[in-house]
Amino acid sequence: MIEGNKNQIIINNYFHIPEKYKNDILNCYPFLKLIENNGISEKKEHPKKGTEKIKTEEEISDIKVGINNENYRNKEDKLHLEKTNELSTEKNTELIIKNLFYITSHKKAGRKPKTSKIKGSHTKFSKDNILRKVRVKFLSKLINYLNSIILSKYFNKIKTFKPLVGKIAQNNKINFNKNLLNSKLKDIFSSYEINGKFTLCEKNYNKSIVDKIYEQEIKELIDILEMTFFEVFTIFRDLGENQKLKGLEKIDSVLREIREKEDNDINYIHDFQEAVVKYESFYFNKIGRKEN
Repeated sequence: MIEGNKNQIIINNYFHIPEKYKNDILNCYPFLKLIENNGISEKKEHPKKGTEKIKTEEEISDIKVGINNENYRNKEDKLHLEKTNELSTEKNTELIIKNLFYITSHKKAGRKPKTSKIKGSHTKFSKDNILRKVRVKFLSKLINYLNSIILSKYFNKIKTFKPLVGKIAQNNKINFNKNLLNSKLKDIFSSYEINGKFTLCEKNYNKSIVDKIYEQEIKELIDILEMTFFEVFTIFRDLGENQKLKGLEKIDSVLREIREKEDNDINYIHDFQEAVVKYESFYFNKIGRKEN
């Protein structure tokens, strides 16, 4: 604590309270009364050097005797404890003041709570968030389509696919998505683990299904698994008739779901449609970072 002149109070160089504003400030910040009552007050006069009272030989003798006296030691312990408590209170008070003014002058980092009314710059309208949503919806419709074929024709031969691990949909890196677009579905289902929610299944559960399909030579499913992510995605967003993948839910069904969930938010629906139309160009027209 640094004390100023008699007209102001300075605490650790953080702020000062001019005497003429003291009452108003204490009324606004009642906790500062605690500070004032705990020793942060006006500057006290100290005796000038050379004016201290010189102890007599008798007083010095009393001190020597008192050192070995139990009452003297107890008094010393009491004074030491009071001094420690006083310093502790002063430090805590200064910490309160420091934190108060630090919080009011610095922006807190991190995500805002859901109850906050302050809008952040990174929202559902952000391009990367919309692209992630597109992948989530596409992969969901693709897996549902494959499972519908299995359940209707091959349920006695093979099991159905499980959703893939979330990092495929969440990863928005340029190089990752370029490779993903050019990857065959059989490699995607064989290379990536299933979603961690399915704890009773092995992580390579989908790979075993792919292997089973090829072992039993189920041509209808093999023809689909030999297609690339991009080839299937092109059919997914094309509302025209197509001989391949009949029965696959397309973008129109996704947009209906979004309209219901987003209360028909026209701006969001427009941005989502645009992301679907320009999906591959977002990745192929950019150069990804070099990965070690």
